[in-house]
Amino acid sequence: MVFSIPHFSYAVTRPYPFRFFTLSVVIFFSTATILLSLFNTIVTGYDLRVSYSTNPNETMAEKMWYDKPVFGGIKKLSPSCEPKEIGVQQRFNTNQNGFIYSLRNIREPKNASDAPSPSMLYQNNPLEGCEINYIKIEMMKHIGRTAQQVAWQRWAPDLLAAISCSVTNGRGSMRFNVTTEYNLVPPNAKKMWGETQRDRWEWAAEENKFQFVFSNNTANAAMWWAESLMSYAWLDAASQMEKADDGWQSGSINFFPSGNTTDISSPSFFNNLWYILKDNYQIFWGEVYGSDISLTPKSPVDAMWQSADTLAKAFYSAISADLGIVGGSNVLTNETTLEAFTKDYSSVEFNLVSAGPASASYDALKHRTGKPEITQSTIFTTYLCQTPVRKLATSLVVSVLLANLVLLRGLWTLVTLTAGYFVEARDPKGWLLTGRYLASDLLWLTVYSKSLYAMSRVRVCRVDR
Repeated sequence: MVFSIPHFSYAVTRPYPFRFFTLSVVIFFSTATILLSLFNTIVTGYDLRVSYSTNPNETMAEKMWYDKPVFGGIKKLSPSCEPKEIGVQQRFNTNQNGFIYSLRNIREPKNASDAPSPSMLYQNNPLEGCEINYIKIEMMKHIGRTAQQVAWQRWAPDLLAAISCSVTNGRGSMRFNVTTEYNLVPPNAKKMWGETQRDRWEWAAEENKFQFVFSNNTANAAMWWAESLMSYAWLDAASQMEKADDGWQSGSINFFPSGNTTDISSPSFFNNLWYILKDNYQIFWGEVYGSDISLTPKSPVDAMWQSADTLAKAFYSAISADLGIVGGSNVLTNETTLEAFTKDYSSVEFNLVSAGPASASYDALKHRTGKPEITQSTIFTTYLCQTPVRKLATSLVVSVLLANLVLLRGLWTLVTLTAGYFVEARDPKGWLLTGRYLASDLLWLTVYSKSLYAMSRVRVCRVDR
């Protein structure tokens, strides 16, 4: 019994009977290799990595090299950022880095009758339609203040402002209310130098005095002057309160924008409501300064009114700059008014509390700071983002090479099947040229053909015996 031993075989091939076929295929596959490498680099050469951004608009606007119209039909990786959820009672600051705001409530204007929303989604949307509803100056001697605060400054104004703003997100326009406060000498302030030593503004951070989130921001003239306005106006108001003290314990002055004028330097820019508590616990009050003077014999408001009004207008202007209220009434954007508010800065003598960062008037420093300009503001926060990052060189080459081999193999199969079809269509007997038969089959056919040819040449001879 004879056993056949398995053996490897190969197909016998011949050139395709097409002119320039080989050259065309070489050019086609060279071009295909380049294009497929480009395609696979885009599709498989990048991974999404987690990153954090304070400006998601800028992050998502970043363009990769493949973000071109020619690659428009390719599904590719693009940067994306998740919106931030901001809830009621949360504290935040804007990208202008001035005050700290506390979120009080949120409501959708289209559904004003519904219950307030506990939170809203936010993705770097600009603040819109901000309005300062009122400003309150709380004049305090020692009630509610620490001993060190009283030692520094016997009287001190504590400011609070209530503001309404809107942002637009996926749910539409969201209206929300916030509050912010200012006190140059807060409860956690600490005197680091001797009581007889004059204070200096450069020590403010060490002494925990109130400073903007980004203090001494020389890159933003509006916020630099806003911080200066607040500290100098606070110090002047505190000084006037102390001079006016005559048996008064505390007081409150409320400032409401009157809407009668857009000139912030005008005395009628605010309507007012004030209350004064005397040491004997008598309360005096008045509406719109001077309207009912009979109730207030020699009120301290008379002596310190101008300083309190200046402080309220400085607070109004600083908040407007911080929230990006463009085009509204503002001391900072009116150079004449700003010069009037700052003209005495160079002559102020500091004792236990200093102001800054400005040390002279706007007219003297404007060549260095430039003109204050207000731009739109956003809530400053950190966003979770995903950005495309190219793989390591080794991983990139391997992934692109494997993807190329698969696709090029598919293309080669398609080309050979197509060429074989046209060969057979041209010559039905052209199967001998298509390489579909094994070498052993062709060898058998060759031997058989030679045998037939040899038999046709044999002569039959007669042999006589």
